[in-house]
This record gives sequence, C-alpha cells and structure tokens, in this order.
Amino acid sequence: MLLETGVKYRGAIIVDAGGIPVPKSTVGSKFKDIGFSDVEIWSDPEQLPEDWPDEDRQDDAPFLFQQFWAEGTWNLPPAEAVMKGPGWSIAWIRKIGSSEVVPGSKSVTPSGYGWIVPTLMIGMFALVTAIHVKGSK
Repeated sequence: MLLETGVKYRGAIIVDAGGIPVPKSTVGSKFKDIGFSDVEIWSDPEQLPEDWPDEDRQDDAPFLFQQFWAEGTWNLPPAEAVMKGPGWSIAWIRKIGSSEVVPGSKSVTPSGYGWIVPTLMIGMFALVTAIHVKGSK
C-alpha cells in the first residue's frame, strides 16, 4: 500500500516479545520513528473509538504475542508501507474513511524478540546494577 503524505491510517500491529508485556508507549515511539505523527495506540479492542468497524477489532495475535491497534498520520513523502520487521508485523492497514483493507502478515519474523526485549533487558540491567551498587555500600 502506498502511504500518502498527510493521510490518516489505522492498522493492527502484532509484536513478538516472548510473552513479556510491551508498553503502548514503546509501540507508539516505534510508529513515530518510521514516519507517523499524531499517533494513538490501543492494546485493548474494547478501548477503540466507536467509529472503528467491528471487523477491525479482532485480536489475531498468536499465543505469547501481543496485538496493538494504531492510528496515525503519514508524515513523510509517499512511500510503500513496510508490513513486517524483526519482531513485529502489521496485520492490516487501512486509510481512514476507506473500505479497502490491505492485509499484511499475521506471522512475525523471530529475532530474539526484536527491538523490545533488548530495551527491556538494558533497563533491567541498569536497575539490577543500581540495586547492587546501592546494596554494596
């Protein structure tokens, strides 16, 4: 799907974090990094705005994976949507107001749990190191 500058899109993202809960803010930051602005992320289909069609509320994430629903405006020059990366995939994407849904991939390429776990591990290492240093005085 060609993403058009200034157009708002919705989609579902499936994340492989090995069963570790992923914060919505992490997914939102990643979405902003790839070129979206005005990003909103939901982790529960019950929290989606009323104008989301019922068929877009389905959770397709396999066991130990997590699904998020996203909305954002494409902020870069027109470009083909990247539908899959290490540790994540876009299950579907649609332009708001369009009935056309572009299916993506519901499978996620494993990569040691992608970009999420290393960030969590670094944070955990810093926390453990801080506790160790404080406790060793």
